[in-house]
Amino acid sequence: MDWSKAKTILIVALLFANAILGYFVITDSMESNASGKAAADIQVEELLQRRDITLQSELPGAPESLMSITVEFERNEPYDINSRYFDGKGIRELKGEEIEELYRGYESVTIKNGKLLIYENRDRMALVTKAVELEAAENTAKEFLQERGYSSADMKLTYHQEEKGGYRLEYSKILENSYVEVGNTSFLIAGDTVKRMERTWLNTVEIQQSDLSLIPAEKAILELLSIEQAYGKTVTDISLCYYFDPEKQNNYDGYQQATQGNAVPGWRIQFEDGTKLVLDSE
Repeated sequence: MDWSKAKTILIVALLFANAILGYFVITDSMESNASGKAAADIQVEELLQRRDITLQSELPGAPESLMSITVEFERNEPYDINSRYFDGKGIRELKGEEIEELYRGYESVTIKNGKLLIYENRDRMALVTKAVELEAAENTAKEFLQERGYSSADMKLTYHQEEKGGYRLEYSKILENSYVEVGNTSFLIAGDTVKRMERTWLNTVEIQQSDLSLIPAEKAILELLSIEQAYGKTVTDISLCYYFDPEKQNNYDGYQQATQGNAVPGWRIQFEDGTKLVLDSE
């Protein structure tokens, strides 16, 4: 008997057997993990239901990596806003501390703390309109922004509600498939007219890789059990976000003074009624 060939055949057979065994071990492990995750998700849902909180979104897994992001508030300077909205012909009035208004005809823009911008169109003729589809309302909003020199490339529609003759739209800021909070632009559209826009936006200053950590989504979502404003609501989305909280910045005394800072990772919880929360590890 050729023992050399027999030895080779035996080795090949053992390798083949190990491969088959390994396949079943890995498959069983994957099925076990999937089963375990499914069971954990069910348990989370049951716990939330004790507070009448309904979960209609999958619980995301841990992100592969996190970033360190420096952001700054978009500044609304009266001279620039007058140029964008009224071709420099708007009338400017000081309404109070850190509050200015510019207006021309039926249109006005109110600036608060240089960060919050509120545009309003009080022309009653715009109320007499025919019904409009969501896509048309979105196009109206984006054209409005483009005509005034804003980019819509970093915006994502995260909530919409049909109104009489139009829509209420809310956009959030996105960066590399993650949300950046709090950066919101909301619209009230009537027909093909923007009746109102509110905008507080964040611009990205610097992005770096980070060794920051984030608690699992399963653990974060259970924090809703102690948040009364979440009771009785339906969770429609859970996503990774980077959250800028001026109150946590050491260089500033609250929201009014804050101009820029670090956005920390967290879980963004979107509810069916359009409200949202950010849960982080702090």
